[in-house]
Amino acid sequence: MGPKKRDKPLVSGPSTPAPTSVSPMRLYLSGAAAPPRVGPESKMVATEEVSGPDSPSPARGGGEDLELKETLKLLPTRYDLEQLFCRLETKFDAKFAELGADVRQLGHRVQGLEDDRETTALQHQHTSALLETQASQMAFLYRWADDLDNRGRRNNIRIRGLPESEGTENLDLIIQTLFNELLQRPPDTPIQLDRAHRALRGRGAPTATPRDVICRVHLFSLKEEVMKAARNSSEVVFNDHTLEIYQDISRATLMARRELKPVTDQLRAHS
Repeated sequence: MGPKKRDKPLVSGPSTPAPTSVSPMRLYLSGAAAPPRVGPESKMVATEEVSGPDSPSPARGGGEDLELKETLKLLPTRYDLEQLFCRLETKFDAKFAELGADVRQLGHRVQGLEDDRETTALQHQHTSALLETQASQMAFLYRWADDLDNRGRRNNIRIRGLPESEGTENLDLIIQTLFNELLQRPPDTPIQLDRAHRALRGRGAPTATPRDVICRVHLFSLKEEVMKAARNSSEVVFNDHTLEIYQDISRATLMARRELKPVTDQLRAHS
């Protein structure tokens, strides 16, 4: 048989009070350090436990409860939160009122800008229509003035290639002789000219192209005879110089004819 188990002796004596557990919340609020934790197998005994039953025990929890109450009094209450929310709501309402006023003011300004834009658009349409009308009127006036200019040049003949003499040249006599040769008449046959002059520009170098001669024949019928004779002749030669005879026209009409030259060439090619 195995050995018998030894029963633990019952020790009778005065009972020691159990250690009081301290709440962590109290320790945090009071700022005291947490007591060292004693392991179950430690043989060390706290000084509070060593004291006998007859030693006076300090009042536990009195100061901590007062400090906790004071701390709780400092915490905001429901009334404080309501007052805070009321102040915030008042401030937000004021800010929203300012924003609303700004938005309304911007709305009025935007409405004014839209009205101005509509007015400007109408004015632009009116101005565009007026400009188109004025452009057509100016084109009509330009063509009318150009036609009047050409009508004033109906009796004019432009001679190109006639050399410029060193002295004072007698253009009336030269033109009379040239036109009589084209018309196959005696050279001394009189031809009435209203005027005869060189083109209105400065005289160039001796080797430069001579200026054109512009003359106005008094009788339109005689001018037409000269132009018809010049068109029918293959080449106009005067004093060993080849000349070109044209109808005198305005500069605008000349530029328009240059623009239409490809079309007129095609028309002439197709008769």
